[in-house]
Amino acid sequence: MQFRVTKPLSGGGDRSTPPEKLMLPAVAPIRPKPRTRRREWVVYQHKLFSTMTFNAVPFMEPSQDFIKEGSTEIWEYINPNHDAHPMHRFRRPRTKRCPTRTR
Repeated sequence: MQFRVTKPLSGGGDRSTPPEKLMLPAVAPIRPKPRTRRREWVVYQHKLFSTMTFNAVPFMEPSQDFIKEGSTEIWEYINPNHDAHPMHRFRRPRTKRCPTRTR
C-alpha cells in the first residue's frame, strides 16, 4: 500500500515525531512464578465453516476459559494458517467471544 501526499500540510510543517525517535515508556518485566499457568491457543481459520476456532471451539461459542482475578498466565498463540491474524484480548469480561450489541 502506498500513500501519496500531494498537498502541503495546513498550519505549517510536519510536527510529528519521526519513528526512529519514538520512545515507549519503560514497563517492568513480569516475572512468572514456577507454577504460573501456561495456555496454548491454537487458532484455525476454517473456510468450510467461515469461522475461526480457538482450541477447536468456534469463536462465537460461549467461553469456558475463566481466569482468577489478580493471577498471572502466559498465553501462547499458535497460528498455523496461511495468513497472519493480529491477536488481542477484550478488556471487559464477556460470556461469549463476540461483541456486545448496543443500540
